[in-house]
Amino acid sequence: MDEYFRPTEYWHCQNLLIIEKAKNLTNNDDTPKETALNIFYFVRERYLIWWITWLKHQNWAKNGV
Repeated sequence: MDEYFRPTEYWHCQNLLIIEKAKNLTNNDDTPKETALNIFYFVRERYLIWWITWLKHQNWAKNGV
């Protein structure tokens, strides 16, 4: 179980759009916790919800429901 709680390695990305978005998300943060929460909420709201919706549509198309 401990393996799931270990931090992952950093991903070094040179994509300017990603760098700019990260700076905008964390611009006014005072603590590392605020930074982590801002990034978490952005990813959750933008991508996780989109992915779940996409999976549901795949299921509906497959099962006709």
